[in-house]
Amino acid sequence: MLHQELLIAYANLLLATQHPNAPPAVGRFGSRYSIVGRLWTHGIIEFLGIIKSQLPRSLIQARSYIYFANRVVGVLLERATSFEFTWLECLGDLSRTNVDIGYHDEDTRTLWSKNYNFWYHQASATCPEQGRIYQHIAGVQPSKIHKLGNIARSVSSTIPYLSARDIVTSMLTDDFGGSSNVERAFIKLHVALLLVDKDDELVRRHELYTEEMHQDLSLSKESLGPPSSFSALANIAAKLKYGRKTSILRRLFDLENVNDDSYDDSFTDTVAFFGLAVPEAEENTKPSYSFKVANRIFTDTLAAFIKAFSPNAPTSEYPGYMTHLHISLVFLKSLVSLTAECFNVQAIVELLRDAPWRDICDCLNTLAVSVDTDNAFTMRCIYESLAIQDNGRQASPLPEDYLIRGQVWSANYYLPKEWFGKVVDLEDWDQETDQTSSRRKERLLWLVVRIADC
Repeated sequence: MLHQELLIAYANLLLATQHPNAPPAVGRFGSRYSIVGRLWTHGIIEFLGIIKSQLPRSLIQARSYIYFANRVVGVLLERATSFEFTWLECLGDLSRTNVDIGYHDEDTRTLWSKNYNFWYHQASATCPEQGRIYQHIAGVQPSKIHKLGNIARSVSSTIPYLSARDIVTSMLTDDFGGSSNVERAFIKLHVALLLVDKDDELVRRHELYTEEMHQDLSLSKESLGPPSSFSALANIAAKLKYGRKTSILRRLFDLENVNDDSYDDSFTDTVAFFGLAVPEAEENTKPSYSFKVANRIFTDTLAAFIKAFSPNAPTSEYPGYMTHLHISLVFLKSLVSLTAECFNVQAIVELLRDAPWRDICDCLNTLAVSVDTDNAFTMRCIYESLAIQDNGRQASPLPEDYLIRGQVWSANYYLPKEWFGKVVDLEDWDQETDQTSSRRKERLLWLVVRIADC
């Protein structure tokens, strides 16, 4: 087939530019002429579009070409490693396309569904700053709250993918079958915030969500509301106005990160999009009503989770509450670090003033009782560094650290790259053990000490 020969030609050309003995001019050829983009667009996507338009007559040809392209991209993943993120994303797209064309038995469909989920998550681990990949992950999530959380990651990433907001607006027309009342209220409230509905509509949806949330959190842990990690991420994205240019916090976080050498030209483009000027105090004396609602959602949800996490609550052993508290504390710490130079920005002042600090302190004081404070290693973790190694024990990432990575508000959070150097199976990312719970408690105490030091 001509397209197979074209794909092989592009792949050979790209591999030639990556050869260790290639002259510098040849090595720059692939980037200068966008060989990777041409390979994907002309070698794969265009032909698949033609074949898909002829389904079901072209089913055999479609499957055959997907398998062939999958093998070629697999070779490129091994040999053209400088484009690793792109190849992982391509493999995910090919696997998803194979599922989308249908006509599979259930076992084959499940296998390919696991494939694209795996490749997308590996791509996010390789380049967590790239928001586009979270939009792909959101598109394959069966749960609406997981979908909303990944869209929040997409628009709040260091390199945001703002088109992901279109998925949120389409969620209003989707079937909410299987979702709890609090999940429906939570999603509809965030859609209203994204669309900047009228103030009275925001008030109505906020009151409905607050009522459903308190009712839901009063039940057993088997009947929880929005999964805690993704609800925290969505609430933070609402504070950043889902990536709008008018977001004061987004501009401040970009300004703080602009001198970081770890970011490439894509981040420079992002900074140019949002602007670098520090907002003047007079510009921000009156934050918008939608911003105030987003602030109340963050504060009320966090306070409700902390209350449910109290020792007397029936759900106190559920790890999701500590996960929500962890993500929220990371965001609050990032805000506190901004106050040194931006203390006059009204948005930050309101966020820090309204945070449930008393509830947080009461919760962590209670939590500290359950931590082995007589252990010298634990105390050094809390007061010095999370990377301390003692008696063969070494700090490692928590499940929610994979969600926090790459967000514009977590750029200066302590997440060493060494923690994520090993490829982790997708099933192991969210594994909860007794050791995980213990490390999370230490991390929470470490975080609150860092906040107090700011």
